[in-house]
Amino acid sequence: MVGNSAHDDIQPARALGMRTCFLNTDGLNETPECDLVCEGADYEKLLQMILPGAASDGAR
Repeated sequence: MVGNSAHDDIQPARALGMRTCFLNTDGLNETPECDLVCEGADYEKLLQMILPGAASDGAR
């Protein structure tokens, strides 16, 4: 689960046993417990974590 709300996205997903990625789009100093934190909407980092070795040329 990828989301930017600890309450609405990350906590419910973790309760279901899902892996989580928090997009820190609000620049919070403290982030929720999750598998991955991306500062801002860092989709490149997210893509690299989901698909290691993925090209950085916009591959999806």
